[in-house]
Amino acid sequence: MSQPTPPNLVQGVCGDCHGVEPPFLSPNPSAPSFADIANRQGMSEESLTSWLIEAHNYPELMDFELSESEAGEVARYLISLQSEDYEKAP
Repeated sequence: MSQPTPPNLVQGVCGDCHGVEPPFLSPNPSAPSFADIANRQGMSEESLTSWLIEAHNYPELMDFELSESEAGEVARYLISLQSEDYEKAP
C-alpha cells in the first residue's frame, strides 16, 4: 500500500526538520520523523491536534503557531502514517 502524500502545509512548516514522507529521513538528526511520531503508543488525531495548538514546550526551532484547522490537517496526515507493523529505523 502506498503512503499518503503530505499536504503542502506539512511540507512547508515541518519538512525543514522532520522527515515528512518516505523514506522519512529527517533533515535535522534530532527531529523525529513523522512516521516515528505517528507510531508512538497512544497517538491519536485528537492528542496531536491538541498538542500542536496548546504546547508551549516546542523546541526553539518549532516556535510557530498553527490554527486549529492547520493543526488538524497536520494531525490527520500524521495519523495516516500509523502502521501495525511499523518498526523504527535504527
